[in-house]
Amino acid sequence: AENLEPTEQQVQELYTERLPKFTRPATMQLAVLKISVPEKASEERRQLLEAKAGEIHAECVKQADETPHFGALAARSSDHRASRYRGGELTPVTRDDFSEVWGEAAAEAVQKLQPGEISPVVALSDGWGIFRLIGRKDAKPISLDIVRHNLELEVRMKNEEKAMDDAAGFAGKVEGNGIVIVRQVLATLLPPPGKPPETARPPTGPR
Repeated sequence: AENLEPTEQQVQELYTERLPKFTRPATMQLAVLKISVPEKASEERRQLLEAKAGEIHAECVKQADETPHFGALAARSSDHRASRYRGGELTPVTRDDFSEVWGEAAAEAVQKLQPGEISPVVALSDGWGIFRLIGRKDAKPISLDIVRHNLELEVRMKNEEKAMDDAAGFAGKVEGNGIVIVRQVLATLLPPPGKPPETARPPTGPR
């Protein structure tokens, strides 16, 4: 039973194997200011909105020292309803998730930013975007102590399964050896194939 208990080495090895799953991915904290372009907008309308995005970008840069995000400017100028009333601030997001929502061009633009910096005006699928990097958090593994209990349970289950497999294999080996021995004994008692067994003859001589 003692052999079934997980060893520290087994737990460490399983933790190392699962480390990618136990690692919180790197995230970015961003603010956005979005200028939407209607799907059926004329070319003239699109150009006017692009020019407006450029003017808003200049204003963002001008007031950059006043707030870590876009402040009241987001409430006045952004079409992104979910963030406009909190300075354009988005929830922390991974690069892949950000790219999925805002597009790869925007993801590449924010990837180059240092905290506090503002991106150029970026073309989106439905308009224009201006992004500001508030901060980053590096990928961080969950400590072994937090997941130790679950790992120990998993190691013990593996140990139990291995013990059962070993026992079944040993039983099969013993059974197999037993069959071989029985066959050997029978071979000494039975005649070879094709040869009739000898029958007892009546005694001869005077009665």
